[in-house]
Amino acid sequence: MKILLSPAKLMSLDSESIWNKTSTPPFISEAEIVMNSLKKLNPKDLMSKMKISQNLAEMNFERNLDWKSKPSTKESTTSILAFKGEVYRGLNAENLSESAQIYLNTNLFILSGLYGILRPSDRLMLYRLEMGTILEVEDAKSLYAYWDDSLTNYLNSKLKKNEIVLNLASHEYSKVLNLKKLNAQIIDVDFLDFKDGKLKKITVYFKHQRGALTRYCAENKVETSNEIKLYNHEGYSFDEKLSSDSKLVFVR
Repeated sequence: MKILLSPAKLMSLDSESIWNKTSTPPFISEAEIVMNSLKKLNPKDLMSKMKISQNLAEMNFERNLDWKSKPSTKESTTSILAFKGEVYRGLNAENLSESAQIYLNTNLFILSGLYGILRPSDRLMLYRLEMGTILEVEDAKSLYAYWDDSLTNYLNSKLKKNEIVLNLASHEYSKVLNLKKLNAQIIDVDFLDFKDGKLKKITVYFKHQRGALTRYCAENKVETSNEIKLYNHEGYSFDEKLSSDSKLVFVR
């Protein structure tokens, strides 16, 4: 089973843990081309395109200038430890066992506006570039147009026969893939909470559970949808009536 995640806006190079291996992102040459386009943008451009504050724009402008495809150890860290958003708090990769790390190195792919696809062990520098950012790269009018065929073909090359893909990435990121050309069954997941007598998707909990489910899969070496259905964490449990073959729903 392969797992898809989105990256996080919040990043840090500071980590008390060391991942069990390091590697180079598979699309690092393509990432250089994206960064060349990004480096042409001044802070005002970044504010406008990314809808961020002046302080964030200036910080990321400096990050872009400093970015390199072959960073030193001090300038980079493995992707799984760099991202610090709610998904990654749920995943809590710093405390994963050796065997769980090996599972994720093989099966987890993080979709990225800059790097295309990142494996957990891939070293990266701090950056900010959401997949939905309008950025022309060479002849491509958007990051979706730049990445779609490459990422879909890459993921297909990693899939075994009859293997499933657990899509825990946001729609903004997962739509970069041409799912019709993906040689696998795609399974989406929803986490719903009862609030005011109704089932609702609460963003912070939903994101946290995406990470927690990824951790569960790694710790239990999950390979099938039936194994995913056994997930029972922080009060969430599988709801068969609300689920389908292509979407699993967990309710709390």
